[in-house]
Amino acid sequence: MTDSDWQVRLVGKNYAIAIAILAGISLASFLSIHASLVAQAVHVELGIRSSEQSQNFNRVQTATRALMSYVERPDTSDAQIRRLGRQLKERIEDFDRVNARIIEIIQTGDRSLWFSVPDSIRRVYFEEPYKLQDGLRAMSERSTVLATMEPGELRRAVVHWSLMDFTLSSGTTILKGFDGALEKIHAGSLEHVARVERIHIAITLLTLVVLGGEVLLIFGPMVRRLGAYNRAVAEARNELDRIAYSDPLTGTGNRARFTKALAVAIERVPQDGGFALILCDLDRFKAVNDAFGHQVGDRLLAEMCRRIQSVIEPTAMLARLGGDEFAILVPGMTEVDRLAGLIARIRAATSRTWNWNGSEIDVSSSVGGALCPLHSDDPDRLLAYADKALYAAKQPGPHHQVFDQTLRRESDEEATLLREFGRAFADREFEVHYQPKVRTADGSIVGLEALVRWRHPERGLLAPAAFLTALHRAGRSVDLTKVVLDLSLRDVESLRGHGLHVGPVAVNMPEAMLAGNLACSEILEALERHGISPDALSIEITEDVLMSRAAETIQASVKAISDLGIRVAFDDFGTGFASLSHLRDFTFDELKIDRSFVAEIGTNPMSEQIIRSIVSLGRSLGKAVVAEGVETEAQRRFLVGEGCLTAQGYLFAAPMPFEALTGWLTALRAPELRRVADRRPRPTASRLKHVP
Repeated sequence: MTDSDWQVRLVGKNYAIAIAILAGISLASFLSIHASLVAQAVHVELGIRSSEQSQNFNRVQTATRALMSYVERPDTSDAQIRRLGRQLKERIEDFDRVNARIIEIIQTGDRSLWFSVPDSIRRVYFEEPYKLQDGLRAMSERSTVLATMEPGELRRAVVHWSLMDFTLSSGTTILKGFDGALEKIHAGSLEHVARVERIHIAITLLTLVVLGGEVLLIFGPMVRRLGAYNRAVAEARNELDRIAYSDPLTGTGNRARFTKALAVAIERVPQDGGFALILCDLDRFKAVNDAFGHQVGDRLLAEMCRRIQSVIEPTAMLARLGGDEFAILVPGMTEVDRLAGLIARIRAATSRTWNWNGSEIDVSSSVGGALCPLHSDDPDRLLAYADKALYAAKQPGPHHQVFDQTLRRESDEEATLLREFGRAFADREFEVHYQPKVRTADGSIVGLEALVRWRHPERGLLAPAAFLTALHRAGRSVDLTKVVLDLSLRDVESLRGHGLHVGPVAVNMPEAMLAGNLACSEILEALERHGISPDALSIEITEDVLMSRAAETIQASVKAISDLGIRVAFDDFGTGFASLSHLRDFTFDELKIDRSFVAEIGTNPMSEQIIRSIVSLGRSLGKAVVAEGVETEAQRRFLVGEGCLTAQGYLFAAPMPFEALTGWLTALRAPELRRVADRRPRPTASRLKHVP
């Protein structure tokens, strides 16, 4: 039984008991009132009938005296005597009828459940000293005899007045009886009224006692139990709200609470004047998790919350949006300078070294913010602007940024691109350009890198830097990767059809595709669709992918791709936060030296030493090393001298569309074009479909 069912049953049971008790009291009240009304009616009728009986008795006496008076007179005719006799008889009949009704009332009261005639009234009629009923009956009988006698009999009996004398003399006793009866009836009525009042008082007191008992014994406990239940429900609801709107790890608000608070803050802008929205993201949190474990990572998140709360105002609301990203709402903050100062303090507080069990852990953060209503009063746009500032803060520099007009232009341009992506995919506006990979020693081609371009109908050919960030934010990176993969394998198929073998074509594989377990199945499908063996394809992943929260899933996806016989390269190696443990845990075949190091060959000894270290590391691990961005002969000679066998850059060839690549390859045919020997066994095309 649920709590609500129990509550309903408890209320129903108590109400049923209360209604039953009140119904019993109501019935008792009804019965007592009914009995009182019946008894009162009887007393009223007795009083009326007794008065009527007394009046009829007087009429009988008057008629008797009149008859006796006329009989004594000698000039009275028989007709007159008979007429007076008939009048006396009528008076006697009326008298007897009333008398019979009184007797009926008294006898009915003896058998009734609702009333009884008081004994005092009954004694007046049937007992000494009055015996009123006997006197009335005797008087009625004697008067009846007089009324029925013939005129001659009456004249002869005039000398014997004993009958009439008795009749008339008994009237005094009877009148006293009437007076006694009326007195007793009146006294009985008063007693009955008093009894009824006592009964009503008793019923009223009983009702009050019952109601008080119900309150104390039924409704009181019920109200207390319901109150306790409601308090428990309120506490449970508060606990659920706390769970639903707070982050269990840090105790701060969560994304749901932040979204709700943001909507409320927008509504209160007319009262508060505005507010600031700040986003903070830890830069090397994944590295801490990998190096020290998730428990230490959780402690670090709690420490970051404590540090942020130490610099923000008490009225500000801090929430953990997920992972290592935090959001702060600061009511009343509307000036850019104040926001910039607060962002700088948050950045400073969250970038101090953290001591954990004697270990100094280097932590840092990126912080961005926007103002409402200065930058926007739309919650989604304001959040997008703050996120844009956060993204800008992650670039080299102070790592904190307030949204400004430059970022607004970039954001507006990004919004325009977002609206155009649908058309771009539908109209196949994306195309692939290819940059050759060559041997540094002799310039022979060993592979290609596929680089996407957007043939915009109005803005012309757009490089990846112009749209990739917006595309990733739009969640279309997987769609673009499918397009690049399909176009690249289609072009490889075409090249091979013309006898041009250029080694594997490298396609960048984004985090979304690897983390979603889509990469392996999409690659298999594309290879089978174009009839291409796995050794014709290579994938490149960047260091930021290695730092993903879905690293384990990505690691499994990369291994599955490698098991197909497809080469795996780490792109832009040395520029991110990847550690040597990632080289140990991830399956790969190739390290690509970032162009920022290559560009400083001859000018920065530190960059040259990093290149030597990467080449030495690759040689020790038995992995190929490719240098990106080679633009001068001096850079090429340095790489050859350090043992870097493969490179790509404008010194050899710029990225070119497929038609230009075909002409370029045809012109360089013969010794420069040859298939690159594979360094490890690869599955054949016939075995491809059987690879898991």
